[in-house]
Amino acid sequence: MTRYILILLSAMSVINSPLQAAQSLPLQDAIAQAVTSDPWHDGNQLQQRAVEARSEGVTALPDPMLSLGVVNLPTDSFSFAQENMTQLKAGISQSFPRGDTRAIRQSQLQLQANAYPLMREARRAEVRSTVAVLWFDAWQATETLALIEKDTSLFEQMVDVAEAGYRSALGKTRQQDVIRAQLELVQLADRLTVARQQRDAALARLSEWITISTQTTFPEPSSTQALFPGAARLLAMTEEARIATLRQHPRLRQIEVRQAIADKGVTLARQAHKPMWGVNASYALRDDSPQGMDRTDFFSVGVSVQLPLFSSVKQDSEVSASVAEAQSVVTEQRLALRNMLARVRTANNTLIRLAERKQLYQNRLLSQTAEQADAALTSYTNDDGDFAEVVRARIAQLNAHLAALAIEGDIYREYARLSYYAATEQNASGTTAQGVTQ
Repeated sequence: MTRYILILLSAMSVINSPLQAAQSLPLQDAIAQAVTSDPWHDGNQLQQRAVEARSEGVTALPDPMLSLGVVNLPTDSFSFAQENMTQLKAGISQSFPRGDTRAIRQSQLQLQANAYPLMREARRAEVRSTVAVLWFDAWQATETLALIEKDTSLFEQMVDVAEAGYRSALGKTRQQDVIRAQLELVQLADRLTVARQQRDAALARLSEWITISTQTTFPEPSSTQALFPGAARLLAMTEEARIATLRQHPRLRQIEVRQAIADKGVTLARQAHKPMWGVNASYALRDDSPQGMDRTDFFSVGVSVQLPLFSSVKQDSEVSASVAEAQSVVTEQRLALRNMLARVRTANNTLIRLAERKQLYQNRLLSQTAEQADAALTSYTNDDGDFAEVVRARIAQLNAHLAALAIEGDIYREYARLSYYAATEQNASGTTAQGVTQ
């Protein structure tokens, strides 16, 4: 019986990786699927086409105005031939917008259209980062579930061994040992339920972006430097180089485009001080006199101009408002850069502490909990230890492995979040962090 317990409990110190099912989903495949199937991309392209279409038509002049009427018709007889000044008059007029209004508006729309590719670039970076974080959530939940399932199976066998030893009255197995083993088994069952719930939730969140099933497995990821080279380079940069890199981020470049559009808005507002021109031409047809005398037709042509004399206050206000809007965009860019720098610094500090914890677990805690579990088992098999201590040692070993797994997941997720800010570094190599061509 003692030898059987020794063999059984020694097996608990070996943590095997879960078996891989056929539906394996590597991280790079998940990111590629999410990027290529994102419906937001198609909608953004349609919006860009709409703006480009508007930019082509904005340079057109306003439609000319055609007028047709009877002038100086006598009311006593309503005869078209009675009076000399009675005319059938047809005219046409054409107005011209103020200054360079049409060209400036076209330039604004072209700039707005140029912002859409930057939006898509920022969206791809956001999708890659988001899906990577969710993938690591699912991976960690799956690994956690596998670890707890393995220990649950072994604890079930421990309960059977303890009950057999207690019933046979061999060794020193006591009733409280059986109760303790049963209690730990119940607690493990609860942890197993929580782990399954967490895995289901992680899969549900990931399914928003890609197609997966409950049978999907997540293979062991490679190193963070291999998965996120852009993020690794961003962390290794000096502060000046980091600022220069972040300035090229599509999010900040979008703000630069908005600033250019706002500057055009200032120029457009100043066009209101310029007059609006118009030309008109008309032809007046007169009938012959009652005596048969021929009457000459009339042709008229003229120019009109709108003088901005009484609306100067409104126009000055529009210019001031446009200038303020342009300046506010500059402020927004500074705030965005400051926010991104703070996020990168925070991620860097977090990764330093996580690396320290990872080293502590790898170099000391995992080996010490394993040694403690082996020592407790040896003492118990030599009739010099307590069965409850064996159980506690094995639970401590499981907790250490789960904590080490959580640290590993936190490191991966931090790099995944940081990859969003390293979008420029990824684009410079022509590939994403996962090797997916953009």
